[in-house]
Amino acid sequence: ANPVDSKRRAETWKRNRRALAYSTVGTPDYIAPEVFKQCGYNN
Repeated sequence: ANPVDSKRRAETWKRNRRALAYSTVGTPDYIAPEVFKQCGYNN
């Protein structure tokens, strides 16, 4: 795989992840810390 393909894949993944996060909670910045914190509290 050449670097251009890898970069394109990474950008697509980030875009999809942001869209998923946005549709789940309303803001992309909100999901990661809260989800990780909840996992920490539950364990």
